Amino acid sequence: MTRIIMNGCNGHMGQVITDLCAADPDVEIAAGVDINTEEKNGYPVFAGLADCDVEADAVIDFSHVSCIDALLEACRDK
Repeated sequence: MTRIIMNGCNGHMGQVITDLCAADPDVEIAAGVDINTEEKNGYPVFAGLADCDVEADAVIDFSHVSCIDALLEACRDK
């Protein structure tokens, strides 16, 4: 099983990807990252990827372009 962190999880595309992953037994969204930290999908949501302490195999990014530097730094560090 592939464990995913969904960056931008509470936006429109984040919700679409969350629904697609829920229907696929080979993937699991382990955590989300969003400025809106509402947990409405059954997984923990963090304000930033650097704050996320959940192990995962991949990050899917549908955040704002202004977040790319922080995203790349956090992925490099993990």
